[in-house]
Amino acid sequence: MEQPDPKQSEVPSHTIPFISAYTQSNRSEAQPQMNDPHPPQAHGPLPSLPSEIRALIDAYVAGMPVVIVASRSMIAELFMGGARDGESSQKNLQKSGFGVPPKECGFGWLGLFRILGLEEKRIVLGSGIRKDRATASAVACVQWRFRVEWMPGGEGIFKEDAAIGLDFSRPWWSIPPPPSGSGVVGMASVAAASTSAVSRGLRSSSALGSRLSAVAAGKQPERRGLDSPSVHLGSASESVSEKIGIETATPELYLHARQAHPSYRSAPGTELYASLLPQPLLAEFNSFISNDVFPSGWFCAACGKVNFQVAMRHRKCRSMKCLQDTRPATTYAQDLADIRGPHSCSPCCLPFNDCSDSVLGTSTSWNNGMRTLSYYYRKVWVKHVFTCNLAHLQKAASEMIRVLQTEVELRRDVEDASSPFFKCAYDLSPSVGAVVPDCLVKAGTLLAKRASAYAEIGVETMEVSKLKVLAWMAPGKRMNQDVLRAKSSPVAVLCLGSDVVMCLSPQKGPEARKASGSSKKGAAKGSASKKGKEVEPQLDLSSLIVMEERSTMKEEKSDGAQTEFNMQESSSVEAPVASSSQPPAVTPVNKLAEDTVQVTMVHGDVLVLSGEDFTYSLKRSGTGILIFGMKAS
Repeated sequence: MEQPDPKQSEVPSHTIPFISAYTQSNRSEAQPQMNDPHPPQAHGPLPSLPSEIRALIDAYVAGMPVVIVASRSMIAELFMGGARDGESSQKNLQKSGFGVPPKECGFGWLGLFRILGLEEKRIVLGSGIRKDRATASAVACVQWRFRVEWMPGGEGIFKEDAAIGLDFSRPWWSIPPPPSGSGVVGMASVAAASTSAVSRGLRSSSALGSRLSAVAAGKQPERRGLDSPSVHLGSASESVSEKIGIETATPELYLHARQAHPSYRSAPGTELYASLLPQPLLAEFNSFISNDVFPSGWFCAACGKVNFQVAMRHRKCRSMKCLQDTRPATTYAQDLADIRGPHSCSPCCLPFNDCSDSVLGTSTSWNNGMRTLSYYYRKVWVKHVFTCNLAHLQKAASEMIRVLQTEVELRRDVEDASSPFFKCAYDLSPSVGAVVPDCLVKAGTLLAKRASAYAEIGVETMEVSKLKVLAWMAPGKRMNQDVLRAKSSPVAVLCLGSDVVMCLSPQKGPEARKASGSSKKGAAKGSASKKGKEVEPQLDLSSLIVMEERSTMKEEKSDGAQTEFNMQESSSVEAPVASSSQPPAVTPVNKLAEDTVQVTMVHGDVLVLSGEDFTYSLKRSGTGILIFGMKAS
C-alpha cells in the first residue's frame, strides 16, 4: 500500500502547526513495515497535540502572552520553599517584603508572560516506542518545556505609583534588582532579576537571568540544555527577547511558523502592553461618568483587588490592606442641573396626578405658590405638597441633594446586582446615639415642617425619628417590595433630583380581601344563572369594515329628513358587512386599580401618607433620591 510523502503533508510556514514536530519527524516509525505478515487494512490518522499544549504553542506562534495563576499554597512552595533556593534567597525575599499572600487570596496572579521558546523531546519508556500491530498505532511519551519571560501588563498607567510606593517595572513576586555596582544596568538588571525569579519558581534548571545580562552586555551567552540553539537566525536589530527565543531549542516547525506570523517584527514595545483587565474597571470615578453606563466594578491600584461597585457615589477598597488606610473614600457629587436637565425646570401649576373613581381629590393653594393636593378614601388619605417647580420653594432641597451625595454612603445589595436601588437607613432617636449626617438631620426637620404647614398635620402626630433613603441612577420602572407603615403614624416622603411617578395602593386587610372575593363569587353566580337562556350576541364593532370618511358623512336636519345631495350619495353606499377575519386587537385604556393614587413628584415635593399601610411602585425618569421619614418602631 502506497503511503503519503511526509514532506508533502507538512504544514505551510504561515499556518499554525497542528501536529507536534516530534510526531512529524518520527512519522516513518509509525508506518507499518512492508514485510509485516499481518499488515493492517488501513492507516489511522496521527494523533494531534493535546489541547493545553496546542494553546501554548498557538500563543508562541502568534506572539500572544499567557497568564500564570498559582494557588496560595503553591506560591508559598515556589517562592518561600526552603532549601532549594538557599538561605540568601530567603533573606532577600524577607528584606523585599515578600511573604505568603493573605488568607483572603485563594489564588495569586503571577502576571502575563511571553513564551520565548520551547523544547519538545521524547521520554524513553522501557524499550522505546511500543507498537500495536492490531491498530497500527504507536505509543510514546513526549515532554514539552516552555521558556517564559514576565512582561508588563499595563501597571504603569496608574498615576499614584509614586505615592503608593510600588515598583511597576518588575513583578510583585520578584526579588529587588541588584545594586548599581553589580555590572548590570538599566532595565536589563530588572529583566534578569524578574526572569531568574520566575525560572526558579517554575523549577527550571537553566539561568535565563544570566543570559539576559550577557546579551545586554554584548557577550555570547552560554549554550546548554534548553538554551542550546537548533537554528540561529538572530540579527543585530532584534530585541533581547527575540534573540533568546531564537537561540532556544525550539523545533524548526514552530520557529518557522513564528517567523512567518504577522506579529513577528522588531517594534518597540515600550508604549504597548497586553492586559486582561477590562478598560471600564480603570475609568475615573467622577461626575463625568454617565448615569446610563454606571460601572459595575473597579480596580484598586493600591492592592490589586477588583471590587464590586457597591456605593452610588463612594469608592473604598475593602481588602485587608486598604482597610488599614485612613484616607477618606473617593467620592463625588453631580450637579442638580446635570441631573434634571434644562427642560425639567419650568414652573407648572398642577402635577400629572391621577386616582381611581373611588378616591376623592381636592386642591388647596397657598400664598407663596405652594399647592396641596389631597386624596381621600374612607379613613385613608394621601397629601401631595407640590412646589409647582418654583426655584424659591426648592432652595432647601437643592442644597441638600449635593451634600447628601458626598456625606451619605448609599449602597446596593451585592446579592442582587440587577437591583437599581441604593439604600441606607438611620435612626434619629437620641437613645440610639448613632452618628447621623447633618444633611439627613436637616431632611428630617424639613419633612416635619412641610407636613405640619402644608399637609395640616400636628407636630405631635408627625414624628420623624427614622429615615430611609432610596436612590437610583438610571430611568426605569419597578415594583418596590417595601411597605410604607402609615397605619399607626404618618409617613412623609421627600423627592430630590429627577421627576418620579409614585403609584400608591393601600394594603388591604383580611376582611377587605374576603369582601372582594365574595363580590367576585356573586358576579360569577349571576353569569351562571343565565346559562340555558338564549342570549342575543353583541356585535363587535371592531370587526366591521372601516368605511371611507366621505361615504359616512350624512347631514341631517332637525326633523330627521336628509338633503337631496346626501340622499343620492348615501344610496350608492353599501351597508357595512361584518368581516370574517380575526378582529384587530384593541389597546385597552390603562385604568388605575381600585383605591389607587398615582402621584408625579418633582424636585422638592413632599408626600404624606396616613390611615393604612401602602404598597408602591416607582417609574423613574432619571437619577433621583427619595427620603422616607417615619416614626421609629
